[in-house]
Amino acid sequence: MTRAKQVQYTIGELGRHMRLPVTTLRYYERAGLLQPDRRSGARYRIYSDRAIMRLTAIRRAQKMGFSCREIRELLKLDTNMRNSCPAAHQICQAKLTQLRDRIAMLQSAARELQRLSKACGGDRPDSRCAILSGIFEMAIVRNRSPAETAR
Repeated sequence: MTRAKQVQYTIGELGRHMRLPVTTLRYYERAGLLQPDRRSGARYRIYSDRAIMRLTAIRRAQKMGFSCREIRELLKLDTNMRNSCPAAHQICQAKLTQLRDRIAMLQSAARELQRLSKACGGDRPDSRCAILSGIFEMAIVRNRSPAETAR
């Protein structure tokens, strides 16, 4: 029975294959997300197909909003396997809560922008723009000290 030859990639080849800059791969290495399988005699980083699977998982987790720290935790859980499900579930639930909070904040911002846009209309060259007034006057009110507000 013949064994299939394992594909090996230098960091440049891996970057081209995954459409990622080499600087990103080096960053992932420093962040503890990706390690080369070995170093060549000339000290080049050598990666296998496992790196492609790992990078695919990293990119998918990033698209879901996970930070590098959270991805590192999930990767550790994936290699541990024993009792990893409760910890992974906890990380997932925390991220879901963060995303829902962010969505609510973005929806609120979108409603405010819609209100400002309707108030402006974009056709008043001689008067103060309602959008600019709405943004900057509210910023002034919110940043007043308690002593200024009490006057």
